[in-house]
This record gives sequence, C-alpha cells and structure tokens, in this order.
Amino acid sequence: MPLVYGAIALRGGLLAESPAQAGYSQLMSEMLTRGTASRSAQDIAAEVEQLGATLAPFAGRNSFGLQVQCLARDLPALMDLAADCLFHSVFPETELEKLRSVQLAEIRQQYERPFFVAEQALREILFPDHPYRWTPPGEESAVQKVSRADIAAFHKKLVTRANIAIAVFGDVAADDARALAERFFGQAPEGAAPTTAGPAYTPPPGAGLRGQITNLAP
Repeated sequence: MPLVYGAIALRGGLLAESPAQAGYSQLMSEMLTRGTASRSAQDIAAEVEQLGATLAPFAGRNSFGLQVQCLARDLPALMDLAADCLFHSVFPETELEKLRSVQLAEIRQQYERPFFVAEQALREILFPDHPYRWTPPGEESAVQKVSRADIAAFHKKLVTRANIAIAVFGDVAADDARALAERFFGQAPEGAAPTTAGPAYTPPPGAGLRGQITNLAP
C-alpha cells in the first residue's frame, strides 16, 4: 500500500509546564482536533474517516503535536486538516469539559496501580524541583482549575514557526514532502522558540549508581 506517515512535533510537554500547569500539554493537545474556526469536532472526525486516515494528538515529557497516517494521494488533504487543527483550534468549552473529565479520571486511575505509586515516589525523589516529576496527565489540582483562556494562552506561547519540526516518511518524495510542509505549515505564527529546558537538574543527596538486593522470601 502507498502509505505515508508523519509527525508535526513541537517542543513542549512537561518541560513547558509550571506546577500550576501540570497537565496542560496533554489537555491542549487533545483539544487540537476538537474544533477549529472552520470545522467542528464532528467535521474533523468525518473528514479523517472519509480519508481512511489517522490524525492523532500526542503529548509527552519533551514535546507535543499531531501524528498522521494516510494514503499517499491523500497527504495534501490530511496536511491541510492537520494545519487547521494546529493553528486554528478554538478550544470549545464543551469539549474542554469532556476532556477535563477524561483526564481527571486518568490521573485518579494511575494511583490505583501500586507500581505507579512506587514509580511516582521515585520520580519525586529523583526530580524534586523538575517537571519530570510529573506524568503527562498532570496534577489533579491543575487540571481541575484550567480554563479555556489558560489553554489558548499556553497554545499561543508554544505554537510558533521556530518551534515546529515536521517529519514525513513513506511513499512520498522528499521534495514533495518539503513543499507540502511549507505550503500548509509555513503560515505558522512568527516568534522565537520558547525556552523549555526546565530548571537545572541537581541529583538528590546520595544519588548515584548503587543498588541493593533484598531477600523477600520468608
């Protein structure tokens, strides 16, 4: 099959979040496909389905963006749709409330897993003053309080021309992929890439390469 895969990635994720914003990247990314100035969430979903394509938001520790997959012939249409979602999302209040509930449930469910609780305790020891102490779903208090205006401001800070990287591979020529990227994503707002390095990481006292084997047998 003549398939094409791609990612529109931006620096951000946990590294762009303050304690009061823990979880913003995931929530904002999920909202990218929930309505633009010219398309509703239903319009976006229907267009993706009609193309037999994939348009999936993602957010992690260092980045966020959109992943795409489609037939080679449909790449221009999907890139047009992805650009509309990235640049013109309107973050509808109704969609924000739906996704807020989903993300809060995800945060709470994490703590029902003993292994996660142990991992989280370790993260807080290793990264006490660094965003890596959180997970992408964030903190319950931040997600509960976030407003549409907060998400829009967070988006505006991160979505700039200097902060976008586009990768495309599959059944497409390099020159064609470059031309499509410039055609649809050259409209990105001007602006410097935001600083997302996070605070300097200082290992906790006593940290190092050491381990201990404990015999748990009775």
